Amino acid sequence: MLKAATSGDAEAQYELAIMYANADGVLRDDARATKWLHLAAEQGHLGAQNELGAGYRLGILVPRNLTKAANWFRKAAEQGDATAQFNLGIMYDNGEGLPPDDLRAVELYRKAAKQGLAQAQFNLALMYDDGEGIPLDDAKAVKLYRKAAEQGHEDAINNLGYMYENGEGVNQDPVEAYAWYSLGGVYGCKPCTQAKNYTASQMKPGQLADGEKRAAAYIKAYGPAK
Repeated sequence: MLKAATSGDAEAQYELAIMYANADGVLRDDARATKWLHLAAEQGHLGAQNELGAGYRLGILVPRNLTKAANWFRKAAEQGDATAQFNLGIMYDNGEGLPPDDLRAVELYRKAAKQGLAQAQFNLALMYDDGEGIPLDDAKAVKLYRKAAEQGHEDAINNLGYMYENGEGVNQDPVEAYAWYSLGGVYGCKPCTQAKNYTASQMKPGQLADGEKRAAAYIKAYGPAK
């Protein structure tokens, strides 16, 4: 692998960097890991660009530098990488090393969400839910929460249950709320379990049985892989 990396193979450079970063078969060496990551990233390797973006954002392997983090995420995002689009969106959303820009954050979340990234679907739903950078639209928020919820995103499951419980963006439906909260409980979401118990206490006779049946179907379809 060293020979291939030295000869300019970007994938070999990336894999060697990860080996040095994780002490996988070699002694941990942050300097060497960073060197090989940069060489791979400069050739357009998406994994290396994302690793450097995350490293500079969090101060892992390299000193924290939000400007460099944004630059590396942008390079990967421009190649269509969903994770980089999401991370760059977060930086615009929070104003991390960049001027806060809800419109740009929405644009990036939407690109990543279209590729099926649950975190991006959830964040875009929040933007619709709160009317940040985009007109408030609870119905669109519900659709996005569901896309993320079906992938097991706990916060999306909880928020989707809340929308059904309170009739926001959808018709109020305690049975549906109970089913989603139940799914969240399977993932270990404590707020979901608390909300499920409260919803059950407010249900009319017969609704609880329907909720249990629907919950079983959702758990079978969207629950943790066995």
